[in-house]
Amino acid sequence: MAKAAQITPSGSASHWAHSADTQPTSGIPADNTRTDSGLTMLRNSWHFVPKSPGESTPGYLPPAVNFCGETMPIQRTEVSDRWRQILRSHSRRPGLLYAIRQRAMTCFPVVDPILKEYGIPADFRYMMVAESELEQRATSAAGAVGYWQFMPQTARELGLRVGRSIDERCDLRKATIAACKHIKYLYNEVGSWPLAAAAYNSGAGHVSSRMKAQGRRNYYALNLHDETNLYLYRVLFFKEVLTRPQQYALLIPTRALQSLTRPILTKG
Repeated sequence: MAKAAQITPSGSASHWAHSADTQPTSGIPADNTRTDSGLTMLRNSWHFVPKSPGESTPGYLPPAVNFCGETMPIQRTEVSDRWRQILRSHSRRPGLLYAIRQRAMTCFPVVDPILKEYGIPADFRYMMVAESELEQRATSAAGAVGYWQFMPQTARELGLRVGRSIDERCDLRKATIAACKHIKYLYNEVGSWPLAAAAYNSGAGHVSSRMKAQGRRNYYALNLHDETNLYLYRVLFFKEVLTRPQQYALLIPTRALQSLTRPILTKG
């Protein structure tokens, strides 16, 4: 029998009601999201933020966007501009968003207990999504491979076997254990979980040197590499749209919203 399943913030796959038409809710029914009353409910719950010159997106954003308990300061113009930029660019492939939801139903139940065992906040599951889109053999132009996108030398240093006949970067359980060890090391180096995520992208040396040079210890206040400046926003994009997509009904295309809210059928 096929059941419809939902991705939950805590990590487990929770089954919806028996009808495949039942949708997850986050304060606004799915069939009411685009109605006048639904849009009014959204606006009433959002924060108003100033728009930059030429910005056509409504000057409202959902509140309480946070990574590992550290809230995104969306009242700051440069932060809200980057957040809108990521929301627009990453919601243009609705088919991919649906595929990620499908893969997550298999991946997250394996990853979440390992994160918990190693004391890594659950939000790091979304960093894996940003890294590989949950593709087992995802390969970057630089040669990073697997769910967590390890370079060969880094993977070997973390105890993974990488060779012609075997590549444990593609083993979800083993690669996640290695990722946890690496994330914990990065946290000890830079002192916060958001900065550890940034260091995962650009290296602890880069983040530490920028912190020292700029006298700042907050991700959103630092000026890092261009890619790293947007990295945490990418991670948070996947967290937000996978757990409360309807809060973004005014900011993402209709097709993307449909891909994020229609039921996923799982065998069971």
